[in-house]
Amino acid sequence: MPSCHACRHSKILPLGAALAASVLLPLGRLFGLSAVVMRSTRRRGISLRQVILEILSFLCTLVSCCLFAASLGESESWIMSLALATVSQMRQPGRQGLSWVYFPPTATHRRVKAQLPWIVASSLMLTLFCMVLMMATSSFSFGSWLCTGLVVFASVELQEIFLEGIVGPSSAEGSELLEALVQPLSCEGPGLSRWLALAALAHAVVYRHQGQMLSKTTAFGYPMDIQPPAFAAQVFGTRSKAVSMSTSGLQAPDGRSFFAVYLQSGLEVLREFTIRVQCIVAASRHKGAKALDLSQLQVLEADVLQLAPLMRIAAAGLCGWICLSRDMDDLGKVQREDALSKVIYELCGALQALKRLISLRGLLDFAPPTVRGAQSSFEEAQHSLYQLLMTFEHCGLQQVILPPLYKRMLEDMMRDF
Repeated sequence: MPSCHACRHSKILPLGAALAASVLLPLGRLFGLSAVVMRSTRRRGISLRQVILEILSFLCTLVSCCLFAASLGESESWIMSLALATVSQMRQPGRQGLSWVYFPPTATHRRVKAQLPWIVASSLMLTLFCMVLMMATSSFSFGSWLCTGLVVFASVELQEIFLEGIVGPSSAEGSELLEALVQPLSCEGPGLSRWLALAALAHAVVYRHQGQMLSKTTAFGYPMDIQPPAFAAQVFGTRSKAVSMSTSGLQAPDGRSFFAVYLQSGLEVLREFTIRVQCIVAASRHKGAKALDLSQLQVLEADVLQLAPLMRIAAAGLCGWICLSRDMDDLGKVQREDALSKVIYELCGALQALKRLISLRGLLDFAPPTVRGAQSSFEEAQHSLYQLLMTFEHCGLQQVILPPLYKRMLEDMMRDF
């Protein structure tokens, strides 16, 4: 009988250690993520709460390493666990700062599947690195610590994948976006709130409620009876068919509608980007390849690259909301602002400027990031313009008044449909 009890204990204890480790390891990752988020929201200094969260994250990871190793039959585990916990703490996702993602990434399971070889290889390399460091100080079982390290470091890599794209536009209030859209255009400091507002609005309309059964479709090919995208009530206002009442939505202090403020903010971004591109084009056109020395060219390239991401999300967002207005703007806010003509005009100007800039690659010594940024901006502007042309081909496109150069451009694009 004693031998049976001992056998049962020998099976239950490793299982209990593994279960306890599987609880403590995610808890440690959660504490680490909380510390990272807290650090990203503070402009300076380290708070006591942040230090406590870092310590809790380290301790949970340390204990989970010991328990995992113990469940695999390793008795001397503290020294190696200390190494694994330290390295995993240094690899905490977001430690270098959290950055805004302009559009949400692909589905999580697809990203995990695509990065699975890298996750395994990275976890294996880090585990072997810790083993080499601790080989001279302690003796350990190779197989037990190899499995433990793979589990711990794989959890770090998976947390980084899950962290991407978790912030959605519904976390912001319409009034906050309206306040941000009227802020001065700035690429640093408090002016970044305008970047976030434009990105949230573009996010809401470009990636929205898919996978439904199609019945009556909108300009985007989505069903009419699905849930409207976030901020639709603020952008278009609402109208109740039952009581024949309408709500105009949010308004700026000067009385302008939400969409009017959004349109002005997005158009300002498109114009500023076009002007920055035209500065390079105009200098080279008048004086040739020697018009700018290397330092001057680098300054102008930096200005273009700085605004290129915001130009892309402004173009995609404005185009998306204008196309959606064909089916959802019952109050006619978009039409009253003449948004279709204004956006098409600015996109044509941006396309012309970018086309000339790209043609100067053999004349001016552009940096590779400048060429990639110009090409991606050109593709986004062209795609947005295509979408507007297809949506409004028989719904008001003939009423748009444009200069002859832009008219010929649109005619060429229409022939390519």
